[in-house]
Amino acid sequence: DSPATVTSTTTLLAAAAAAGIFAWSPLVWQFAVTAEVFALNNALLALLLYSTLRFACSWTSRDRRFWACATALLCGLTLTNQLGAILFEMSLVLYLAWCLRRDLARRPSAIILEQGEWFIVGFLPYFYVPLTARGFGDVTTWHGLWSQVRQGGFRVLQPASDPGSVTDQESILHGLGVYAWDLALRQGLWGVLPLLALMGYVAATLFTAPFLLPPRYSGERAKVTQATDRYIQRIVATLPAIQPSCVHTEQTTEQGPYQKAEAKARGESRQVTWALGTAWVLSLVAFGFASLEPSQERLELCNSMMARFWMQANLLVFMWAGVGMDWLSCVVARGQSRVGRRQDARSSFNPISSLAHAVCMVLALWQFQKHYAMSDQHANTYFEKYTRSLLEPLPRDSVLLVNHDVQWNSLRYMQVCENYRPDVTVLNLSLMSLPWWASQHGRYGGKVIFPGTHRVPENHSLAREARAFTTCKFLDANIDRVGGIFVAGNLTFPQTEGQFRSAYTALPMGLSMQLFRHEEVWTMRQWLTRHFEVWRLLQQRPQDLLPLAELPAFDKYPKGKWEYEIRRDYLNHLAEAAAHALEEAIALQEQYH
Repeated sequence: DSPATVTSTTTLLAAAAAAGIFAWSPLVWQFAVTAEVFALNNALLALLLYSTLRFACSWTSRDRRFWACATALLCGLTLTNQLGAILFEMSLVLYLAWCLRRDLARRPSAIILEQGEWFIVGFLPYFYVPLTARGFGDVTTWHGLWSQVRQGGFRVLQPASDPGSVTDQESILHGLGVYAWDLALRQGLWGVLPLLALMGYVAATLFTAPFLLPPRYSGERAKVTQATDRYIQRIVATLPAIQPSCVHTEQTTEQGPYQKAEAKARGESRQVTWALGTAWVLSLVAFGFASLEPSQERLELCNSMMARFWMQANLLVFMWAGVGMDWLSCVVARGQSRVGRRQDARSSFNPISSLAHAVCMVLALWQFQKHYAMSDQHANTYFEKYTRSLLEPLPRDSVLLVNHDVQWNSLRYMQVCENYRPDVTVLNLSLMSLPWWASQHGRYGGKVIFPGTHRVPENHSLAREARAFTTCKFLDANIDRVGGIFVAGNLTFPQTEGQFRSAYTALPMGLSMQLFRHEEVWTMRQWLTRHFEVWRLLQQRPQDLLPLAELPAFDKYPKGKWEYEIRRDYLNHLAEAAAHALEEAIALQEQYH
């Protein structure tokens, strides 16, 4: 192989290894098999990085204009999928503006209009979602649409503000510490990848990044005359083992076309590397600053929820790790050439390059083997079975009140996509508490009655004026019209609302609780009969329901995984049923003795 071919192969293998290690890291793997926005977010951010780097590689005004427009389009598409990506995009947009500063000075209106048009085209799909998705908010007014954009996309970025929260400094330091531990020990092969990423970042800053030389110096088809090609080839042939895609530190008195190109590429390398470094800092620090559950005792839960946003920063880290692998292999090959270990650059076998290829493949396979057992989800049907176990025992035309993502999202999927038990009306109490809920009444086709605009606490002024409704009023209006009203998940209103406690009782019923008026509550015998029927059904149909013996294993799904929430909710309902039976038994004992 020629030196250029060896270098190109090493570079490609380093890039493939970095991509494989990133894809097989446990955090990325987890969300790649989960119905969340983060897998597509990773793909769009990777395309955005690619277009930004191609812009940096462009040496003609036509190419720079094309890739600038492509970057603007991808910025809009990325924000359509995940509004939190704006932190990642800010530094890239500033980098493009800096590179286009001369064009902006000559014709600012044309450049801004062109880039803005492509950004808007990319962002247009966002407006389709709130207009068609049920329960997405009131988007019939500009105020409602902006509220949805602000709350839906940037709620996660709001820092802690309640009096019992930890301080901003404690929050960010704790978050950064957990991120560093996770990156080094869980995602990055016991610190190997962060070390390679540091090498790659330093090399790209001090020297020339492998991807920034013009095409005629990186093995692509030359776009210059044949005479210039032959001249460039003679220059490259006189270089040592390290090639244009690697570090070049040799100084010559004559500034030929290669030296001038490399000097320009080195400047571009520093600029784009600094821009990407700023994107990494913004993504990491801003999400570390934010806190969904800021209290000290909830920091562990907060970290598990924020970990999904670490993938934006990890994408850059693993990219730099690929650059570091390529740079390190080139440095080693150059050292071998200097000590005379390689006699012929065109030798058919290059042991150092072959070793570099093997190391790249071993790192990728090591990452795959290390996390395969934990990340393999081919038999994971917990959410489907859990949702079926919630819906199957319910009477026809029942109402199910939920409040958390595990129940709400799973139930919506099974009803809308699988058409499973569409007769059950599922209501989200959190959404019912928002002022725009009045615009959603017609979506339920008269199955339930909403005695007011939206749900409010008992002591709220709107409840006193009969403009909104309390939970108790909602139950009064519907409990005799439907097959039954049930609640699922960990809801607080049965314990916090006095009107509800004075009029209604909640009885455990499988994975939910059924609400009764006090005067209509079942006897102990009736409850035990129905209760055991439900649990017998769950245990006897493991093919489509979730029995106790098939709960998610704690060692594979620890705290912070969605499957853990299924396990906890399942066991909580078992405990509630046992506690209710014990209370009734004590009451009977006191009655007869």
